[in-house]
Amino acid sequence: MTQPPQGSWQPPVVPPPQGWPNPPQPGQYPGQYSAYPPQGAPPPPAWGPPTTQPVSERDPYAPIGAQPPASVSIDQFVTPRTRAPWIIAGVVLVLLIGLFWMGSNVDRFMASADSGVATRPVTPSAIPTSVASGNGVEFHSTRDDADGIFEIVDYRWTTRGLELDVLIEVSSGTFSYNFFALDNTTTEEFIPLTSAGPGYLSPGTVGAGNSVEGTVIFPKERGDTTVILADETSRQVTALSVQG
Repeated sequence: MTQPPQGSWQPPVVPPPQGWPNPPQPGQYPGQYSAYPPQGAPPPPAWGPPTTQPVSERDPYAPIGAQPPASVSIDQFVTPRTRAPWIIAGVVLVLLIGLFWMGSNVDRFMASADSGVATRPVTPSAIPTSVASGNGVEFHSTRDDADGIFEIVDYRWTTRGLELDVLIEVSSGTFSYNFFALDNTTTEEFIPLTSAGPGYLSPGTVGAGNSVEGTVIFPKERGDTTVILADETSRQVTALSVQG
């Protein structure tokens, strides 16, 4: 076997990649060394295509760019309305009406207290149900559970006031009756005289199948008047009207 001539061509020495151990020099180890890195050496840096981040899908109909702010209405700044003024006005009106009514009836209450005769407040139900001209009106007393007819047979205006000839007939039950009158113009209430001589009809009681008749006098000025038949507690039962 021939030996290569001295000074002949030699393969170039290439340095190993970074991190690899230096290759053995010729003659350092017997035999041919491997071109692969020794066992346990770190691998060379891996190479691959660049990584990418996933892109979220976008609604093709959504507007591009910042969204305009929500619309603002002037009604959002309007102070809510309250019913308090109307409620206060209603309370004040009721108080004024009550004071006026008390002022207009205080004289009558004082007169009633002086005379010792009880009266009752006038109610809206104290309205005429018939015109007295020999006509009567049927009645029913809830308190006494009695039925009958109340009639003003005749009436006249005298110096003593309004004089009436009245008739009460009871068909069922026992009725305890009383009277009072109401001026249709002034709404002033009047009670009858307690005694006015023979034939005067005072408050009393009449049973079924019986009747009472007599004169009732109200000391009042002439004027259209409602004559009210009441029970013994002065609760209205029915009414008739006479002209002034």
